[in-house]
Amino acid sequence: MFSNMTFYTVCLFLAILVSVVFFGYNLSMLLNTYSSFCSKALKYRDLLKLRETDLKELRYMNIVLICLLCFAYTALLFISHLSYLILVMVFVKFLISLYYSDKFQDKAVNGKNISKSLYWQIKLDSLLNLLGVLFLSLLLVRIE
Repeated sequence: MFSNMTFYTVCLFLAILVSVVFFGYNLSMLLNTYSSFCSKALKYRDLLKLRETDLKELRYMNIVLICLLCFAYTALLFISHLSYLILVMVFVKFLISLYYSDKFQDKAVNGKNISKSLYWQIKLDSLLNLLGVLFLSLLLVRIE
């Protein structure tokens, strides 16, 4: 069965799978309460203290990892024959999410409080990611 699948079909299925995982991640972020969000930030900070990780290196690795995931996902979408406009929109949305991720990590690592404003911005970012991934998933299934 696998030998009959084309490279395009495999990439299309991978894009759908990654979209579903991304949907689940953003749904969990969206359903977090403010207290849960702050609690996770404290646990993250405590974990970093145990590991004695260089904070600049950690921030750099976070940015590199998110960029690599963005490029990989965008490449899967490109191979799945989505329009360039959609690819650019996905890429820009990833950059916006990267900004909020870096902002959260900076506050969590440096012991600053997570403001309600940042919490709501991250929630809105998760909602937009959720809607975007739902749209992309439906589009990819339609292509298939």
